[in-house]
Amino acid sequence: MKQKAAVSIYLVIIVLMGVLMIATAVSSFMLLQQKMSVETGLSTQAYQAADTGAEWALYQINKFGYTTLSNIKSNNSGLPFQCSEGSITVGSCSYCLIFTPIDPLDENGLISTVKSVGKCGNVARAIKLTF
Repeated sequence: MKQKAAVSIYLVIIVLMGVLMIATAVSSFMLLQQKMSVETGLSTQAYQAADTGAEWALYQINKFGYTTLSNIKSNNSGLPFQCSEGSITVGSCSYCLIFTPIDPLDENGLISTVKSVGKCGNVARAIKLTF
């Protein structure tokens, strides 16, 4: 009788360990899925912030004819226009712009590319416009 009780307890412990391992695996999978979901949301917001920056740059170029670094610098209303100068906040995210002239040494040269970098949380996304 004691032997049957010991075997029963042993089997119950093995079954409970199996259930515990399955529960641990399921919970870690669910936590991973939740983290990926949050990062996907941040990625989308960062992309939208980068898109906002790209739209602002296109507006400045098309509406006002700001086609060189020097006239963007002199007409940007004090906003940082290069990532090295800071970023512009949009809601809980931000964006910064990188204007590159055809000749990087010539500030009065025509702009050839605009890169808009959106950041939200620890996620960054970029859009590059080439003229």
